[in-house]
Amino acid sequence: MRAFLQLYLASLKEFTRDRMAMFWTLAFPIFFIVLFGIIFSGNNDPSFDIGVAVEDPGQVGQALGQAFGQVEVFKVTEGTRDDLLGKLKHGDFSVVINVPAGTSEAVTSGQPAGVEVY
Repeated sequence: MRAFLQLYLASLKEFTRDRMAMFWTLAFPIFFIVLFGIIFSGNNDPSFDIGVAVEDPGQVGQALGQAFGQVEVFKVTEGTRDDLLGKLKHGDFSVVINVPAGTSEAVTSGQPAGVEVY
């Protein structure tokens, strides 16, 4: 065990005396991180185009539709489920959210209610 410790200390001294090894091991990764942090630190506000189809005429369905519209990063387009899914297939949206009929009744009766996400 003592030989291992001496070998380890000798290797550590050799490493700390080699300035190029110290630069490439410690300074270069930090420099690299700072450089790419500066390059990619633009103020690009993320924005997602989503489609929202509210098939539920109740209060909960309408409230969910309005809640998605209030999220700042979402650019919401409302429409029918089939129209929005067609646009999703063409790449016009990142996601389509459907609030199916019966959501308000399920929530008010204490049953689980699902929201479809495509």
